[in-house]
Amino acid sequence: ITQAARFAHRGGIVHRDLKPQNVMVDSDDRAVVTDFGIARAGASGVTEAGSVLGTAHYISPEQAQGQDVGARSDVYSIGVVLYEMLTAKVPFDADSPVAIAMKHVGEAPQPPSAVVPGISPDLDAVVLWSLNKQPGDRPADAEALAHALEAIGERLRAAGDTAATVAFAVPTAATAVAATPAQPEEANGEEPPEEEESSNRKWWIAAGVLAVVAALAAAFFLTRPNEVTMPLVVGKDLQTARTIISNAGVTSDPVIQREQSSRPVGEVIAQKPLAGAKVAEDGKVTLVASAGPGSTVVPSVTELSEQEASALLRKSGFKVEVRRRSDSDVKKGFSIATDPAAGTSLPRGTTVALIVSSGVGEVSVPSVVGQNVDDARSALMAAGLVVSTTKQQTTDQPEGTVLSQDPSGGTSVEKGSTVTLAVAVAPPKVAVPDVLGRTQADAVARIRSAGFVATVVTVEPPAAGCTDADFGNVVDQDPPGDSQADKGSRVKISICTDPGTP
Repeated sequence: ITQAARFAHRGGIVHRDLKPQNVMVDSDDRAVVTDFGIARAGASGVTEAGSVLGTAHYISPEQAQGQDVGARSDVYSIGVVLYEMLTAKVPFDADSPVAIAMKHVGEAPQPPSAVVPGISPDLDAVVLWSLNKQPGDRPADAEALAHALEAIGERLRAAGDTAATVAFAVPTAATAVAATPAQPEEANGEEPPEEEESSNRKWWIAAGVLAVVAALAAAFFLTRPNEVTMPLVVGKDLQTARTIISNAGVTSDPVIQREQSSRPVGEVIAQKPLAGAKVAEDGKVTLVASAGPGSTVVPSVTELSEQEASALLRKSGFKVEVRRRSDSDVKKGFSIATDPAAGTSLPRGTTVALIVSSGVGEVSVPSVVGQNVDDARSALMAAGLVVSTTKQQTTDQPEGTVLSQDPSGGTSVEKGSTVTLAVAVAPPKVAVPDVLGRTQADAVARIRSAGFVATVVTVEPPAAGCTDADFGNVVDQDPPGDSQADKGSRVKISICTDPGTP
């Protein structure tokens, strides 16, 4: 399986759904990896509507979180398959795919040997190495995993061959005796025949050979270097790892190599030989220690959408915290800046705040109806609003009074929105028609035609100007004819009436 994945990885292809159901075994007992239906060239993550591809029991933590996947994601899935082959169980199980995915993200797996006692410590270490949560803490690709598995296979085969060699090279005394021909009895004190002498010579030759073999075996066991079992020190700090290795009986000082990793600085992230392997007391031990995540520069996110900026920051090795702020110059949903600013050098894994525009922001419109237009304009502009006015003729409010507003007071609008005010103005002055001596109907019609409202009262003789000749006519008006008055105002006319008229 690792060889198939290695071939794909060398071509830049990530399978993304490695599981037992996608492995066929042909008639020659060769494993064939199938179903590249969701494979992609290079790193990729989610597809339509953000659905995570892969099968819940075998997906990597980054697939479960909808992040980019790569060769190390396939390595994780192979680690799950290997775990299941060794224990007959998957490392994580639950009632729903979502619950299983969350365990992949946040729960540590049990070592296979905790499920099935007797599993090689080497296999334990490789499985757990493949199932690290952080991709950078796993084998780099299927080729690295294949090398580790091949090394374990060689050690296991070597252990079996050594036992067989010793069993065949040092035959027991019983075996030697059984292989020796019986000696004929002496006849009457006579010398044994020639055949008997030949048989005796064969016996002494066989005994000599056995003695040489025994001496060589003794020399091998007495002169070979003492071996100790390599302890597991992955996950320990360097000082603790050195102490554990020394206490196990290794006298040589470990060779230390450092690699960038998300693990704390100084923590052992790999070891050679692997845990459980045999190593000479003075043998070479190599420990790979974390040099920390390393540093990188915060990229510029100007003119990027929130999604594009977040992806760029994560690809650069940072965690992202989104903050929103109103801004009149940056479109809603687009990046304003980062904190720390672009160009700052920070350790990978540091949280960077991504500041995203929430638009120009909203404000509550102040209520200004009844106020003088100048005071109303000041209040609205102080709230960040634009003011527009229209004139409305009225005689009920002083000129310059705000009669209405749109939007109304208390409404939430975007900052910079326009509020329209209707402001009272006096009607224009026009000439009052002269209606003295005219009938009531004629006078009222002329007053209304000029834009005034007629008010009619009656008077009787001996009121001024009211005589028998004036009955039914206008004898007085206020304001007087030809004077100037506000259009729409009232003109009062007096009609002379006969006292005897019902």
